Amino acid sequence: MPVTTLRAAGGAVVMSVPKRLLEMVNLRVGSKVEIGVKGDALVVNPARQSKPRYTLEEVLSQCSRNAFRKSRADSDWLADRPAGKEAI
Repeated sequence: MPVTTLRAAGGAVVMSVPKRLLEMVNLRVGSKVEIGVKGDALVVNPARQSKPRYTLEEVLSQCSRNAFRKSRADSDWLADRPAGKEAI
């Protein structure tokens, strides 16, 4: 098991993490991590990433203008009558 030394840096304490260990858990310089204590162990986990949220305007801005045109097939489908016992 690798050993590292804690050292002071400004108002914090930092430690070096071997690159190989970071690669094993898919972390790199700049990755966000959660730090906690479990029993007498310091536990470091990758931070949970929140899903990006988009506004309707942002989503629609990625669509071409043709995406909003009603095709003949769309018109035919919209004008068609129910074919079975659909509840409308």
